[in-house]
Amino acid sequence: MGVEDRKSEGNEATAIHTFIMKAIKDSQKEYEFDENNPFLTVEMFENIDFPKQIPTYQESGANSFLEDDDRDKLEYIRSLGIQLYGYGLCIGEIGEITDRAILVTAFLVLPDILTIGKSKNDGKDVSKIIPTFIEKWERERIGNQERALEEECEGLAYDLKRLAANPTLKVTRRELHIIIKKIFEDLKDGR
Repeated sequence: MGVEDRKSEGNEATAIHTFIMKAIKDSQKEYEFDENNPFLTVEMFENIDFPKQIPTYQESGANSFLEDDDRDKLEYIRSLGIQLYGYGLCIGEIGEITDRAILVTAFLVLPDILTIGKSKNDGKDVSKIIPTFIEKWERERIGNQERALEEECEGLAYDLKRLAANPTLKVTRRELHIIIKKIFEDLKDGR
C-alpha cells in the first residue's frame, strides 16, 4: 500500500468521523425543550396498544447501577420495542452504550409508562396516577446539577459521568423529557 492510498484511507476515515459527529450533534438539536411542558399527559397515552402483561426484567442488576448490567438492561428495553437512537440518546452509531445515565433512566421509566398505559387500557382514570409518577421521577431520576455534555464523543465526558459525582446515574430535566418523548415515539411506531 502506497503513501497516497494511506492518505486516501485517512481522509475517508476523517470524513466518516466528521459525518457521524455532525449527525450526532444534529440529532441532539432536534428536540425543542420547554421546561413548562409536563413530562406526561393523558393525551400521550392515546392510540397506543400497551401490552396486557408487562414483561418482568429477569436478569441480575434490576436495582443496581453497575455497568456490568447495562447490556442486559438495554436488551430488555429493546425487547419492549424501544430503541434509544436519535436526539443524542445513549446508543451510538455502532450500537455501543454512550450514556449510562440515559440508559438507566430509560430502564427505570419505561415500566412506569407501560404500567400507566396498561391502567388506561383497563379503563382506569390515569389522570389521577400520572402526577404520582412525575413526582417519583423528579425525586429519583433528575439530578441537582447539569451533567457534562459530551462535545466530540472522545470519551472524556463519558468518563466524567461515570465518576462518583453521579452514582445513581441521574439525568437533567431536558434529558428526561427526551427519554420520555423517544419512548412514546417508539411505542406509537409499534416497534
